[in-house]
Amino acid sequence: APLKEEFGMSDSQFGLLGGIAFASVYSTLAIPLAWLADRSSRVWIMTGALTVWSGFTALCGIAGSFGQLFLFRMGVGVGEAGGVAPGYSLIADYFPPNQRARAMAAFAFGIPLGTAGGTLVGGLLAAEYGWRTAFIVVGVLGVLVAPVLRLTVRDPKRGGTDEAARLAQG
Repeated sequence: APLKEEFGMSDSQFGLLGGIAFASVYSTLAIPLAWLADRSSRVWIMTGALTVWSGFTALCGIAGSFGQLFLFRMGVGVGEAGGVAPGYSLIADYFPPNQRARAMAAFAFGIPLGTAGGTLVGGLLAAEYGWRTAFIVVGVLGVLVAPVLRLTVRDPKRGGTDEAARLAQG
């Protein structure tokens, strides 16, 4: 892999970038960010999270050392930690109880689809222009999409679909 070669990384170091660098921060911050999402604007949290993880993805493309790359991957984990819990919370308020399982499944399916799409686009860009360009382009695209999320998704009333379902049942 060109990334491994450029920084002279061992297989263990390469594994740390996808494992410990990302997962330690993601798993540590997911609960506090979910707590925050219970108390503030979920859409703002998701917008910020998308901006942070995309920004750090772009920074991976300018990393000058394994240490910098490791820190930037940690930044990606910080951002991604703020994406899932607020998303589930929004889904619960957009869909009535009898449609939530399907909506949650569609949202969950978006994660591997997004990963596959990012890998495909990133791989094509890397093959043509190099791995650095791939990180920068994919990251900048995410930063550009973040305001679209904020402008197109509203924060509905919490528990509103539960209340409507209770009223409908009489």
